[in-house]
Formats: sequence, structure tokens, C-alpha cells
Amino acid sequence: MADLNDILAARQAIERFIAENEGYVRAIASRLAPIPADADDLAQQVFLIAMKKLDTFDTGRDVKPWLAGIARNVCHKAWDAAKREYGLKRDALAGYLDQLADEPSPLYTDARKAALKECVDRLPDRQRRILELRYGMGLLSELIAGQIRSTATAVRMTLVRVRQQLKVCIEASLRTAEQ
Repeated sequence: MADLNDILAARQAIERFIAENEGYVRAIASRLAPIPADADDLAQQVFLIAMKKLDTFDTGRDVKPWLAGIARNVCHKAWDAAKREYGLKRDALAGYLDQLADEPSPLYTDARKAALKECVDRLPDRQRRILELRYGMGLLSELIAGQIRSTATAVRMTLVRVRQQLKVCIEASLRTAEQ
């Protein structure tokens, strides 16, 4: 049976291991996480898995590539979970929107829909892609940023600008149609 000194030494070794590699693992998790705010939680999962699989690690090799592989797998699973979660939310929203679609709305007349389609078609490919990911697939800006290799802030700013552009374009199109 291990005595208390062995247990304390093992605990100190684990704490040292985490302290020496924490920044590296967090950096990977921050870059690969579907939601950057989850990076710390994902980094903790990486270390939990590493501790469970420590006996499989070849001590003659550098630990960083091993930890990076675990981090990639953990983040990949987080992306899968996020996609499932947002897919469910998107499906629920789509059902709700289908119900609303049965109610006529003056905001969505045929002329307005046609103007919207025409205005969206004029947008650059990247902006159309962002609109599709946000409104077609229901993804949040954090997930969109991961898909297009950008930041969530840049995605949100692009959406603000595109919505403003579309509003101006639709109004101009409707004014032209009335004349």
C-alpha cells in the first residue's frame, strides 16, 4: 500500500505536469473550441483524459504532441456536440417559423421577398455564406467564425453591416417598383 508521502509526491508531480503544459493546452483549446468561452473546460477535459491514459504515453517522447492530439479530439467532440445542439434548436425554430408563415404579415409581402432575394443575390460570396450559416443553418457567430476562419466579433460586425445593406437595398427596390 502506498504511504502518504508517495501520494503527496504523485499529486505534486501531477500539479507540475499541468502547470508546465496548461498554457499550451489552453492555446490549442482556444483556437479549436466551437465556443471560445469553453476553452478552459475543454483544457480541463484534456488533462483528465491525459491522466487516465498516462500509462499509454511513451516517456521517451515529447509530451506536447500527445497533449495536442488529445486536445484536437476533445475539441472535435465539442464541435459535434455543438452541431447537434444547434441542430435541435434550429429544427425547433424552423417549426415555429413554419407556424408563423401561415399567418400573413405585411412585412413579408411577395414584393419584399423578391426584393430581399434580389439584394441577397447581389452580395459577395463571403457575405452570402455568412447569412446562410446564420439564418439558414441557425449557427451562432462563434460557430460561423470557426467555419469561415474568422473571429466571432468580425462575423457579428459583418452581419450588422449586411443587414443594413439589405435594408437599404430592399427599400430602394420597393421604391423603384412603386414608381
